[in-house]
Amino acid sequence: MSETVKLAAISDIHILPDAVERLNGLSGSPLELHTGSDATVDDLVQRTGEAEAVLVSPGTRVPGEYFERCPAVRYIGVCGTSTALVDFGGAEKYGVKISNVQDYGDEPAAEFIFMEITALLRGIGGYQWREEPHELMGKSVGVIGLGALGEAVAHLALAYKTDARYFSLHRKDEWDKKGLKYSEKDELLRKSQIIILTGPTNTEVLSTEDFASINDGSIIVQASIGSVMDREAFISWVERPGNFGVFDAAAGTEVRAAYEGLSNVIFQKVNAGLSYETRQRLGDRVVENLKKYLEGKKT
Repeated sequence: MSETVKLAAISDIHILPDAVERLNGLSGSPLELHTGSDATVDDLVQRTGEAEAVLVSPGTRVPGEYFERCPAVRYIGVCGTSTALVDFGGAEKYGVKISNVQDYGDEPAAEFIFMEITALLRGIGGYQWREEPHELMGKSVGVIGLGALGEAVAHLALAYKTDARYFSLHRKDEWDKKGLKYSEKDELLRKSQIIILTGPTNTEVLSTEDFASINDGSIIVQASIGSVMDREAFISWVERPGNFGVFDAAAGTEVRAAYEGLSNVIFQKVNAGLSYETRQRLGDRVVENLKKYLEGKKT
């Protein structure tokens, strides 16, 4: 008989029923599922119980206090890519291993982003960028951050025949050869009609000074998780006529609370990167990661 482990899901893990069944087999008991990622520490502790292994959304904060209050936990499986909200110091102190899932949903997220942009340009869904509908081809698009998601966005920006450029801490010559222009951030902001933010979770990429470089009549799309812009500067900018901010549920509840309801802010209630296929890939890898943890216990 294969080894089992006490397992708990402590926030929304976004996987399909087939993967849940496989996880149930590894835990020996049905997994209780939860919706939303904005759980309190008390919620997380209560949902954990005596579990040795827990699964968590990348949008859920797991602070050091959690590890102190859940001494039985030895493994955290982040059901997504970003681990920025997990306190690694606390995990290391209590000997907790952490896994995540990479490269499973970047292309569908990019697909969704461009769906939102084209809808805004054409006037579909209650908002329209300019008085007349516009096409995306030929528009100037700036991508900030060129990790896996940024690259997926860049592929589509070039496919749509936009005037595409990027800013990243590390210049990537292979993208220069594909026609994606490198720009310093200030130049990118000044020259882009559409700015797409794909940086790390809760890492500010647009400061108050940066907003002074962004022309009125522009669109900012936040494709990253958490607070990545100076809040007051963004609010001041987006409330000027002709400026638009576009978000989806992956930005998180704090960002939604700060911006939803502002004029010219579009806030979708779905996660850009989640599709049936994405959830399938995610579930497969979450199960694989847990199996690797169990295998590691045997050695």
